[in-house]
Amino acid sequence: MYLSNKEILFFITCPEDKKEYIKGKIESSWDKITVNKLDKYNFDNVDYNNVVISEMVYKRDNIFSLRTDKDITFPLRSLFNISNEMNDDEFIIVDILGEPYKRHQWEYEAKLAYDKFKSGIMPRKISNLNKDLSSYVGIGLNFIFNTAHEIINELMSFNTKKKNIIDNEVKVLMEIGLNNSTIQKINSEVLKTWIRIVCHSKDKNRAKTLNSSISGVYKELSTNENELENVIVDATDKKLNNIINCVVPLTNKNCNKMSIYEWSKLSMIATSELQKDFKQIQSK
Repeated sequence: MYLSNKEILFFITCPEDKKEYIKGKIESSWDKITVNKLDKYNFDNVDYNNVVISEMVYKRDNIFSLRTDKDITFPLRSLFNISNEMNDDEFIIVDILGEPYKRHQWEYEAKLAYDKFKSGIMPRKISNLNKDLSSYVGIGLNFIFNTAHEIINELMSFNTKKKNIIDNEVKVLMEIGLNNSTIQKINSEVLKTWIRIVCHSKDKNRAKTLNSSISGVYKELSTNENELENVIVDATDKKLNNIINCVVPLTNKNCNKMSIYEWSKLSMIATSELQKDFKQIQSK
């Protein structure tokens, strides 16, 4: 998504054989939309010294879900409201990428995390590797990695288990009860998900403010179980150029595993009401 005070544009990357299906879905939602195929969208007059880039990352383990209420239209309205406050030299890119994740691997990971939670220990996030191990050497090495992770967790939680103490965070969540969205996620398909925010302004402080505002919008999806935290990304000018023009693949470093229900909130198309309220959407 590209935001400025003049226009709001949506970009979708999809397989060649699915383009007509995707186009049909979009046109059924937007009766006045124009859909164009682009090999690349160039952003002119970019001062890389005044670009702020960040990625949104789960605060807690992947097993815990964000809000998935069917009746909510945020974060879109809040995102669009920010565009009304932007200066002419400013733009924002919200780049969201999803990649299918192996169903059996997620079931294995979710069960480990849920069993740990039920035992009174808060599951810890597994650090994402730079490469997906299973794509190179199969489930065997992935199993070894997860087993090693379990051993470390056991050592770190030894005192808690020895004293028969329930983690305070777990205790609070147990008393409240897990949200339906989390229960649903445990048995759901998930996508490896990256959320990147790019903000540009002639004033670096303004770019930082815009970045903070955009990342704050995603707090609207927070539950008492999980939320998205903003992580600033440092990069060279060359890499910034590639990032802004969406030609750099995202690494696994700040990857989240999100359910298809969480994705329904990240990939929403503006409703007819939003289209009427924000003229920038109709500009192209």
